Amino acid sequence: MYASEKSQLARGERNTDALKRAVSAISWNAATHIDFALAALNETPPNFGSAVASAARAGVFNQWESQAPFIISQCPNGGTLEARIALGTRAIQLDPYNRPQYYWGLSRLLRQKGDRAGELSILLSAAQRYAGISGPIGPEFPRPNWMENNITFASIYSRLSELLKDSQPTAAVLYAQLARGFQGAPMVGSL
Repeated sequence: MYASEKSQLARGERNTDALKRAVSAISWNAATHIDFALAALNETPPNFGSAVASAARAGVFNQWESQAPFIISQCPNGGTLEARIALGTRAIQLDPYNRPQYYWGLSRLLRQKGDRAGELSILLSAAQRYAGISGPIGPEFPRPNWMENNITFASIYSRLSELLKDSQPTAAVLYAQLARGFQGAPMVGSL
């Protein structure tokens, strides 16, 4: 292996290139571009430019694809903060049921903006949307691939507890208890 290849491998650049070569024989669609975007985010360091470009192409292929606007919204080079908030909101509008991380991601953008009321509103929406999930997600859950969301739910409930501690202390305590329940839950790769 040449020194330049070792350098590329160390930076993770070959992962995206290998993925592109592997799928070069099939037609690309929105899902392919989402995979490219996610691979770019998993490079070391993350390649935000490639992630945004791939997610934007996915949106061109399928305007109803919710992951595309979400990925762009979470990248620092995805536009102005206001534009990224609009994209995060759009992702939730496109898929309000299957991706709790969209609520958490949008809440982080609203916190960055300093919009405490907006952050509280979106987190309360998430708590209401997923009220049926009140404990850690394990392999027995109807969708075991949701175990990766344990950390998302812990984050949502922990932040709700922080936001409500002065105005609604009883609710804050309940959300803190929910957060602790999700914090020790197993993750997908830990079984």
